[in-house]
Amino acid sequence: MTGELFTEWIKNLEKSMTRQKRKILMFVDNCPAHPVVKHLTHVKLVFLPPNTTCKIQPMDQGIIANLKQLYKGQVMRKMLTAYDQKKEHQITLFDAIQMIHAAWRQVASKTIANCYRKGGFVLPERDEDSSDDETDNMVLSDLRVMWNELSDKAEEIPADVTLDDFINADNQVVTAERPTEDEIVTSVAQQFATPTVTSAPNSDSEDDEPCPKPSFAEANAALETLRHLLVCEGTDSSIFDSLADVCNAVDKIKSARRGVQSKIVDFVKLN
Repeated sequence: MTGELFTEWIKNLEKSMTRQKRKILMFVDNCPAHPVVKHLTHVKLVFLPPNTTCKIQPMDQGIIANLKQLYKGQVMRKMLTAYDQKKEHQITLFDAIQMIHAAWRQVASKTIANCYRKGGFVLPERDEDSSDDETDNMVLSDLRVMWNELSDKAEEIPADVTLDDFINADNQVVTAERPTEDEIVTSVAQQFATPTVTSAPNSDSEDDEPCPKPSFAEANAALETLRHLLVCEGTDSSIFDSLADVCNAVDKIKSARRGVQSKIVDFVKLN
């Protein structure tokens, strides 16, 4: 995370809340990458006291740990699929973004609420014991099963590496920028400077580009395969609502693309 990305994200959130006519309060940890964002009317930022992250920040009370477990589960599934298909295992930046998104959707609202409770964000008279140990145990149980299977198939994994080692391998990775004194001075000066229009950032390198775009026929075939699998497995019917939304989205994109092509053809005929 950088201060520039954080500011951009907050401003986009401000626009979203303005459109929805909502006002929200957001607790933010005291991190160099979290600068003060001015001129907000629908998002109020409240910064936590310095050096209290491990004690009161909800994200550090279990949310990040749970998200990391679920993400590593996504990684192991992708690795197992590659081994089963006898393909080379590779995770691109695009893959990582998709998997972290899927993992975040798996984080239960109960887990988030309990982590806020652990951080003290609850009135004493309304404090209730709502343990999510059972959910955590189910996640860890699934991870252990996948880890055992992966350890048997992946010869490159050393025998002494445990599941905990795999999950916590990146604990010491720096996730936020640490600005230098010159950068701090420049940042303060920019707050009082006249806004200027900046050019668009350079596009990502070719190494981070997604795989070649599939055709609509391939996309529809994949959706049909997924639907057949869910039916065969007796999946809860509510999941088919989400699948229907995906199918409708694909159809809308296809229709829009077809409309653009028709206009081009009409233009050619007229000339």
